[in-house]
Amino acid sequence: MKHTPTHLLPLVSIMISTLLTGCSTLSKTPPGVYQGRLAPCPTSDNCVISDRHDTAHYLPAWKTNQTPQQVKLKLMAILQQHPNIQLISHSEFYIHSQYRSDWFGFIDDLEFLIEEDAVQIRSASRLGYSDFGANKKHLLAIKKAFEKP
Repeated sequence: MKHTPTHLLPLVSIMISTLLTGCSTLSKTPPGVYQGRLAPCPTSDNCVISDRHDTAHYLPAWKTNQTPQQVKLKLMAILQQHPNIQLISHSEFYIHSQYRSDWFGFIDDLEFLIEEDAVQIRSASRLGYSDFGANKKHLLAIKKAFEKP
């Protein structure tokens, strides 16, 4: 007689869901610019930022010799061409977009604060505790496209 453990499927689904989302929920500070800086990262490991020199989340700002207007136009074009990225809002020196993962549809907020000689960056997952480096990967891919002539 063959025994199929189908009764364990709901339990396995719950365990996988818990591992993926962890105990953390949405960041306490929504995306945006606060007193001239991007919102700080939560204590969880699913965020990277250049604006705060937080060793647990730090990723250097992007240096540039382009004007803020040129930087914004180039970034907007890169973001709009990416199939997983949706532009949410923008102002003269700020861009907020969202990256939606292919597999589970998780949303990461991507933010860019454009300064005279640099772009401050932040990427944070909306759910979970760890992102397994996904936010850093998204920003490095955008940076690579941004640095192309």
